[in-house]
Parts: sequence; structure tokens; C-alpha cells
Amino acid sequence: MLSRCVLAAACSGKLEQHTERRGVIYSPAWPLNYPSTMNCSWYIQGDHGDIITISFKNFDLQDSHKCSVDWLLIGPSSKREEYKVCGSTMPPAFTSSRDHVWIFFHSDASSSGQSQGFRLSYIRGKMGLTSCPLDEFLCGNGKCIPSTWKCNAVDECGDNSDERNCTPPSTEIRTSLCPLGTFPCNMAHSTQCMPNELRCNSVKDCISGADEENCPELSCGGKLSNFYGSFASPDFFRVDRGHSELQCTWFVDTEDNRHVILQIDLQLGYSDFVRVYEGIGERSDKLLQTLSFRNNRHTVSAESPNGQLTLTYHARSKSMGHGFNATYQVKGYCLPWEHPCGTDDICYSDSQNCDGWWHCPNGKDEENCPACQNNEYPARGGSGLCYSYLDRCNNQKKTVRMARMRKTVSHASLATSTVAPTYASSRLGAAMGKKIARTGVMNRTAWLLYREKSSRQR
Repeated sequence: MLSRCVLAAACSGKLEQHTERRGVIYSPAWPLNYPSTMNCSWYIQGDHGDIITISFKNFDLQDSHKCSVDWLLIGPSSKREEYKVCGSTMPPAFTSSRDHVWIFFHSDASSSGQSQGFRLSYIRGKMGLTSCPLDEFLCGNGKCIPSTWKCNAVDECGDNSDERNCTPPSTEIRTSLCPLGTFPCNMAHSTQCMPNELRCNSVKDCISGADEENCPELSCGGKLSNFYGSFASPDFFRVDRGHSELQCTWFVDTEDNRHVILQIDLQLGYSDFVRVYEGIGERSDKLLQTLSFRNNRHTVSAESPNGQLTLTYHARSKSMGHGFNATYQVKGYCLPWEHPCGTDDICYSDSQNCDGWWHCPNGKDEENCPACQNNEYPARGGSGLCYSYLDRCNNQKKTVRMARMRKTVSHASLATSTVAPTYASSRLGAAMGKKIARTGVMNRTAWLLYREKSSRQR
């Protein structure tokens, strides 16, 4: 079972020791930016003959010459050179030379506090094995690693056997754990996060320039006539929105008679509001929605039936809000950066692909994910666990390993238990028996039905 380290102890002058076979370690304050003047230490202790392998999932430390400001140091290394890393490029996997590993993290007093830190996972075990647990992969050199590490473009095995016979997905899927108020730069092998106020400010703050791509129209109102597009209030990307009052109106005319769908993310101040109307013009009988600060923090959708809508934005002077960011599209068409679900005119984006949530009713956005086997879906939360279609919404919370263990145990118990013949002695019992065989567990409803049936037979 994966366990999160108690960072308060690790960063309070004490060495935080871990003896679990697998675990996860985070930088202090994760997923928020780590503070300055921190010294944290962890110690992973294995059994005699074990080696310990560490793989990074997120990494963003303030960069400096020879990592002299903020740094992460790991040892003892199986290589001669010192394993000391910083910056926002994903470090290579680390393999220990002994049955223990020490990890030191340091942030200097001069640290900017604008970096997110790191998230790493580890596994310990011996070399030369001939088999591994069900949720692990056997390397060519006999080392076991989590199955989720296979085909992730990182050589955790040490002999690159985990990166052979891999079929890369059509689109590289990367999950972001950037804290609220920031966005990922989306560079290859980087998890650098930038403050939202640096988006679309006409300056390339990300090395890749991703912060200046796909920027919405930022004028105070206007007419939009494409079948899809994006726009935002003038204060959405500004740190200081000024002291003036804003009253802006946008008219969307897709020139298509089909429905138009609007999706809007809000950062409204206490007295600010947005109103969405059907058609062109502000008619009270055509009002679709009135949105306030209570709608912040989640995406709001509105739909107009005739391909036209009107949006008005009012922000009071000295408002602490930052307006909104919106996209619109003709229903049935996906945006250039989206993919069709195949049913119900629903689309999903790259960021929603393989994130553990079914954005498509048929689960298409969670199919063929690199971390899972065929016909399995990833669990939400980035745990690396997967589940089958039969395990979805069956009122049983379980991991893949527990599901398989339950099936093995239940099949054996059905063959030897005295309950099984009685339970399967009727059509109802047979149906319940099939349910147990399929799910591996007897839920409360099945048990009550069985108990009632048994009492009648007596």
C-alpha cells in the first residue's frame, strides 16, 4: 500500500525513516510551492540484499548554477557521480548501490518560492527474481517495478527492458498537479508551473512559449462570428485590474442554426456578475443564466438553441475578482484541441484524457491509457491503480490487487463452503452466486436476500 510521508517530521530536523516496500515522497507543502529555508531528510531502509529504485512523477526546483540555491540530493548511488538535481527537467531514475537510500532536500533563504517541488515514488526489492506481484512488471534483469512504470519513457529497470515493445499513444498525456492559481508550461519532461498572471501577457515566460499560445480575445466586448472561439474579460490575466468599473458585452453569432454551447470559468469578485442571454441582445425573457462569485472554481455551461448568444460582464471598481475565460462552439463540433466521445455530441480535451474521470458517457476518454492494461481504466487521484468495467459503480471500493485477491479467495470458498450449495439451490440463489463469482464479494443486498431465502427454506 502506498503511503504519504509525514513531511512535518522530515523537515523539522529529524530523519524520517521508511521501511515500506513501496511508497511516495513529496516536497514540503506539495502540491503548493515549497517555502524557502527548508531542510528535509528521508531514509528508506530495505532488507538485506535489496536495491531501491526511485522514479520522479513531478519535478520543479529553482534552477541555479551547479544547483547552489535549491537542490535534491540522493545517495548512495550505483554510479560514481553525485546525484544532485534542480531545475524543471525530469531527472532520470535513481537506483541505489546498497539496501538503503537517504534523500536530502534544501531550499535556500534566497529561494523565490515560485517552484512547485517534487513528487517521487520508490520500490525496493532484490534482483534476479523470476516472478512479480500481479500489479508489477518483471524486468529483464529480474527486478520488479510497478506496472505503471512500464513504457513511461524512463528506464527504471536499469536494462531498458521496461521501455521495449512499447506503442506510444497518439497524443502524449500528462497529468498536471499545478496548484490553484498556476498553469503548467507543458514542456517535454518538465512539470514547471507558472502563475496565472503570466498567461497571455505578450511575454514568453515558459521556455516553450506555451504561456502565449491559444490566448483568447481580451477586448471589452465585441462580436464573434466563427463556429467556435474563445474570449476573456480584459482583467482575467492581470495581477492588478485597476480601479475602473467594467461593463462589457459580447455577441456570439456562429451563423449556424444549431445549438451553441458556452463554457465559462469564473473568477468574479463579490459584487461582479455575468449574464448570458439566448440570441442577440439583452432581453429579460431570453436570460439563460446569471452568474456570480458563487459560481467560481468550477466550469459553468450554457446552451442557446439558435446558434446565437449574448454575454454581459459587470465588475465594480476596486473589485478583487479577475472576470472570466470562456469558449464557445456549435453543438456537435469539437474544438481543434478536443476529441469526440462518439455519442451525444460530447467532446473531451487532452487534459481530460486518462485523468481518472469519465467525461464521456461511454468512457472513451479513459480507454487505452498507458498506465493500464487492455480493457482497464485508471482510478482517479493519480494513484496508478486500474479497474475493469465490471468493477465500475458496483458499490465496492477496491484496488486492482484486492479485486484479484477477492476473486481468488471467493472462488476457492465457493467450492468448499457449506453456504454455497444452499445459496445456489434456487434461481435467485444461482443469480446471487453468479454475482459473487463475478465481483468476488457478497455485498449487503446479496447477503440480506440470501439470509431471507435461507430462513424461508428452514
